[in-house]
Amino acid sequence: MRFHLARVLLTEWTSTLVE
Repeated sequence: MRFHLARVLLTEWTSTLVE
């Protein structure tokens, strides 16, 4: 479950970077 949260956070962070 912790991994899932970290993955979601990473995806959001990448989205912010791509934006």
